[in-house]
Amino acid sequence: MSLFFRRLDINLAVPREGHLDDLMAISRLLRTEKHRFLGVPGGELPALVAGAPTMLLVSGPAIWGVVVASWQIQNVSWLRVIAFANGLPPKDGFPALLGPFHALLRTKGIQHIFYAGDISADLWIQPLLQSYGYVHDTQVVVYEKHTMDIPSLGNTQVRIRPVQPVDLAAILQVDQVCFTSQWMKDDGVIGASITEAPLFIAAEFDDVIVGYAFVSSHFDGHLIHLVRIAVDPAYQGLAMGVRLLAEVTSYARSVGAHTLALNTQADNHNAQRLYEWFGFQRTNEHQTIMRYDL
Repeated sequence: MSLFFRRLDINLAVPREGHLDDLMAISRLLRTEKHRFLGVPGGELPALVAGAPTMLLVSGPAIWGVVVASWQIQNVSWLRVIAFANGLPPKDGFPALLGPFHALLRTKGIQHIFYAGDISADLWIQPLLQSYGYVHDTQVVVYEKHTMDIPSLGNTQVRIRPVQPVDLAAILQVDQVCFTSQWMKDDGVIGASITEAPLFIAAEFDDVIVGYAFVSSHFDGHLIHLVRIAVDPAYQGLAMGVRLLAEVTSYARSVGAHTLALNTQADNHNAQRLYEWFGFQRTNEHQTIMRYDL
């Protein structure tokens, strides 16, 4: 990547939809350019470019900018990829790209688009999104537990068992009644996690799955991240969430984890009270979520 680059004239660029044939050029932008954001694992990029809403800013055969959405869940999607070529100031590229991108989203029935970035991307993306009309939606906060004590086993009448691929539909049903659209996970994410997560458990009551939890493992098992914990609202208040937390903590202890971490929304006070009672402590880390209503 050259340290010197010519300024690109935005008047020479036009928007067009992106396709799988553009993957190599998009990947190059994400590898080499200064202003870039990739909000998914790199292995997921080809499928998104092939099937999710993708808008490019092009000048002849050259791609100067790209924005890619997540898979749509109900009427909601997320910004997953944003990148601009060196020489094209994002303040010029954003208006030229976001307008056609938003129009594309509307044709898909998407009514709300969300953004959650990282520290480096937020520095340049958040001000531009805000100037375009994106608003603060909430914050995601981080909790950690460093001692793997278990203050309560919770509801011992609940059966806890490993989740199998055949349980996918039941897990998705719980997910859909527990979370608003922007926080739901699709069958691709849940399905892959059922087979790949080191721990994915279901809570059964009267032979019906009423809750679930799964984790990811990092740093050779020293950090266990509670990716998801959910209990059907019809069964909340019966210590089923406590039971799932107890099982997850027991697993973290069994693999020698030093830290058990989780994320939750800043306005989810009921969940925060449960986590704090269970021994989790809130850290200073947070992630800002922005929203645009189409």
